[in-house]
Amino acid sequence: MDGRYGGNHGDDRYPHERNDRIGREEYVPSGLSPWKDIWLHPRLVTRDYLHSADPLKNALLLALAAGIFNTMDRASSSNQGDDLSTFGLILNILISGLLSGLVMYYVGGWLLKVVGRWVGGVGTTSEMRIVSGRIVGMLTVMIGILWIPELLLAGKDAFTTDTPLLASSVTRALLYTAVVWIEAIMGVWSFVLILHAIGEIHGFSAWKALLVLILTGILVFLVVFLIVIIVALAFGTLLAGFGL
Repeated sequence: MDGRYGGNHGDDRYPHERNDRIGREEYVPSGLSPWKDIWLHPRLVTRDYLHSADPLKNALLLALAAGIFNTMDRASSSNQGDDLSTFGLILNILISGLLSGLVMYYVGGWLLKVVGRWVGGVGTTSEMRIVSGRIVGMLTVMIGILWIPELLLAGKDAFTTDTPLLASSVTRALLYTAVVWIEAIMGVWSFVLILHAIGEIHGFSAWKALLVLILTGILVFLVVFLIVIIVALAFGTLLAGFGL
């Protein structure tokens, strides 16, 4: 991995073992190709975005695309095709995907800033949207391309419990399984890359970025749990008022 926590020793463009974020006066463009080099150099690509003339270029668009692909993954894992027609499934994926993309971009970026600050991070909300938009979006879109062979091989079987199309051909089923495994492996690695991107903007390690995501998950769970309790109590009080 690149930057402060690995490779490029002896290259003064990449100060080693620093505990703070590289400032604009120290920054030197890496010359890397983001879509290709993000897979091995997440910190350098993130740094290039951070110090570019337009840090959030296409960030929202990428976040929306990522939301759609992530919703496709959830629809597949929960077999939503069992209860929805093909048209209904597509409509659900598009609407839910766009909404989740907006939440990931705006709320996600804000939460990464807030929780990151709790553990010593320096990134702003706008800067964290580089992660929630450009980095997450770019990685998710590249992985999402694998949905093309998945749909060609499985069709709606990719979203249902019963898989007659895949069951009709061992070769088709094996190819589909191979693509799904490749997608899963790329997904795990992209999570590691996202940790490094968060760490680069906040000025700390990928391990501390993992702590940020864990704390963010706990915070979201507690807020949702509290809202559910409040709504349940309010609803119960309302029913009691009507003598029900």
